[in-house]
Amino acid sequence: MSDLFNEKAKDWDASERKKLISSAVGSSILKHVPLHQQMDVMDFGAGTGLISAHVVPFVHKIVAVDISKAMLDKLTAKPALQDKVKAVCQDITDKPIEAKFDLIMSAMAVHHVENTSKLINTFY
Repeated sequence: MSDLFNEKAKDWDASERKKLISSAVGSSILKHVPLHQQMDVMDFGAGTGLISAHVVPFVHKIVAVDISKAMLDKLTAKPALQDKVKAVCQDITDKPIEAKFDLIMSAMAVHHVENTSKLINTFY
């Protein structure tokens, strides 16, 4: 699966559909979630950081998790995300992240997970 998204990374941000979906998700989070500067957030399936970009000004930090190194390379190249976003390239169903988060957000990613029950358990 990571090979597929490594290939797609180069053109991901050029997709109007993906930008529209990400904007809608990011705007919805800003509208419905009371964010604050002490919050630590996980962006699961962060990709190139399209959703993180909406949230990052309002939180302490974001851990951007994805299995595609190429996607995360695109994310870390964005100046607006460099200071408060840490990229983690790993499958957290096999190797969970030990940190605790105030918010876990995800869009366009969970449907790619084979064992969603195991994924949800890693979030606790």
